[in-house]
Amino acid sequence: MKLATSTYVKIALIVVLCLGVCGFFGGCGRGLWWPGLVAPGGLLGCGAWLVPAVSEIDGVVQSDTPETTTEGSHFEVDSNEIKRIELNWLAGNVDVRVVPGAETHGKIVVDEKVQSGSSPVMVCDAVGEELAINYMEGSEGLSGCSMGWRGEKSLTVLIPDDLNDQLETLDVEAASGRYEIAGVSCRRLNLGVASGELNATDVTAGTVDVAQASGRVNVEGFIDGALSIDQASGDCSVVSRDATPGKITGTLMSGTLRVGLPADAIVDCAVDKMSGSFTTTLPNSVEAGMAATCTLDFDMSSGNFTLDAA
Repeated sequence: MKLATSTYVKIALIVVLCLGVCGFFGGCGRGLWWPGLVAPGGLLGCGAWLVPAVSEIDGVVQSDTPETTTEGSHFEVDSNEIKRIELNWLAGNVDVRVVPGAETHGKIVVDEKVQSGSSPVMVCDAVGEELAINYMEGSEGLSGCSMGWRGEKSLTVLIPDDLNDQLETLDVEAASGRYEIAGVSCRRLNLGVASGELNATDVTAGTVDVAQASGRVNVEGFIDGALSIDQASGDCSVVSRDATPGKITGTLMSGTLRVGLPADAIVDCAVDKMSGSFTTTLPNSVEAGMAATCTLDFDMSSGNFTLDAA
């Protein structure tokens, strides 16, 4: 079969996506460190940011070497002030879960604990309606490379259940490690995974956006708006059991992808692939004799994509 020109254009864009994602995340852990300079480890990784020799943050003068801890640190903020949460983390175990409001007295509670050795202190900032949680100073966008820290640390983020009514966006950028996200409800859920494992269970979101370079991603919950998946490699599974997103779009460079929808979903599929396999057990509008409840528009370079009943 001869591919259309548009297909080659889409495939080229997939390659750019793969290089961009892998380079962006790939910078983590491969970069070089000089005082005041973070050198890129990937195509986009670390961004060659210049770090001032001395900076003043919240009135505290810090040297060019990030503050370290052998125990951990704690941060909390009133949940009624926050509508967006952004989490950028480099490694370790991360647990983000919703708890009864009384457990945290209505606050979002962030705790990091160091299991061994010494690690850079996390940085939390609540500005306006956004809470930003970073692995260390300068790690925004996962651009803070690993600098040879020997410590291991974990992170726990407790979100009171009353925040679920007002949370607009949860952004998670994961470089490595294991991530567990449970019970979160928001309008938009953005997941960026470089490697490691991320499990998001019992989530409710209007829009879910997954960008995966490698590793394993599992998302289960209620998605009733739109689903976007851009996957360079690895294994990815997104299951919406009780709701059908109206639109599913994305790209698959390689790896294994499964999307599960309610058994009564009627999906009109447009899959433009160069190689690999796409299979579905769900009917389209012609087979069902009814209007589609979902449209799928996907570009594949390779890999295996399965669309079936949850």
